[in-house]
Amino acid sequence: GKVYGVCSIIREDLVQNLNAQVRTVDWDKEGRVSVVELKTASTKFALFNIYAVNGTDNPYRDPATGAVRGTRHDRKLAFHRLLMEECLSLENNGWKVLLAGDMNVAPARIDGHPRLRTSPQQHVVNRADFDTKFLREKNQAEVNVFNGVDVWRKSHKEEARYTYFPGSRGLGSSCDRVDYAIAGRSMRDRGMVTGSGILDSEAERGPSDHVPIWIEISMDTSNEKKKNSIDGQEPERAPIGYATAIVKGYTGHIKL
Repeated sequence: GKVYGVCSIIREDLVQNLNAQVRTVDWDKEGRVSVVELKTASTKFALFNIYAVNGTDNPYRDPATGAVRGTRHDRKLAFHRLLMEECLSLENNGWKVLLAGDMNVAPARIDGHPRLRTSPQQHVVNRADFDTKFLREKNQAEVNVFNGVDVWRKSHKEEARYTYFPGSRGLGSSCDRVDYAIAGRSMRDRGMVTGSGILDSEAERGPSDHVPIWIEISMDTSNEKKKNSIDGQEPERAPIGYATAIVKGYTGHIKL
């Protein structure tokens, strides 16, 4: 069968200065989730390195027993729910949460070229489920949703850029933005997100069918009113230093 997995590479000074700890989650046995936990005196920050399930009609087999447990569409929906619950549990315990990686969902019409996948219909169901659990403004009837912010889309508005280019087709003939970062809204409110981008030039994209993305996070939250480039504004000052985490299709900078 296929082999899945993500890898989080952490610079040594980040481990020392921010007490970095890396863990997995007990509900995923395919190696799709790595959680990097960082702490300062005032902030607890959890970075999720994600390779989400690709929904198909193929059977999903329990990694432990090999028994068929529905389809991979079913597992995708379960993955969304379990990931959301993991994020909410952390937020309820005072953690700031950021998800980054290959979500295997293009969030909106602008994120697919020449069009979003709508066939079979289950792709539409999967996209709506992801949007509800992670990206949509929650209302009073939706207490248990993550209520996150698509960092790149928030700051780049109507710009069309993509991160996945199938190798079997001509470059740019069919592509989607499925690699991105989702910040918990408390991170945005405290000005922790200070930059983001997509590295899709010929020199930057490398041999993969996914291109790298990056996001800059400040762990200094002493000034909660500072400018926040998640809303299309520049950070107030240049970074003092960086610690870098590289994951599948993702480069993140943690400002020290």
